[in-house]
Amino acid sequence: MSRSVFVCVQRDIQNPVTMALLEFSTGVVRRQFDKLDDMKKALTNEQPDIIIIDSMLNGRSNLETLKEFRQSAPNAKIILIVSSGAKKDDIIGFIKDKTVHGVIVRPITIQQLIDNISRLTGLNNPTERPWYMMGN
Repeated sequence: MSRSVFVCVQRDIQNPVTMALLEFSTGVVRRQFDKLDDMKKALTNEQPDIIIIDSMLNGRSNLETLKEFRQSAPNAKIILIVSSGAKKDDIIGFIKDKTVHGVIVRPITIQQLIDNISRLTGLNNPTERPWYMMGN
């Protein structure tokens, strides 16, 4: 069974997110959004299993939209990627009220994403050594 993942992150981490999702070869179907409004529109027709969202997009905080996403997709697991300057109290509040199910603080690694996705979806964590970690 494949899992649907909606992704809306800054450009600088789009490639690591994509590489992490590729590790699940057949288990994940990814939809990439450049704007939160596009993701909101898609949520009216589709219910993803996971939402990966950046706390900042285009220099604007997205934290206030997290509760909207929780209402639009009540069964989706949300992974929040935050910058080190984010307000700790806000993040803790989102975790306590189960608005988010995973938090990754920048700078992120591909392995952090893989571990969070595995934990939230039940998909097996890939055990093969990834192609980008193989030496010559």
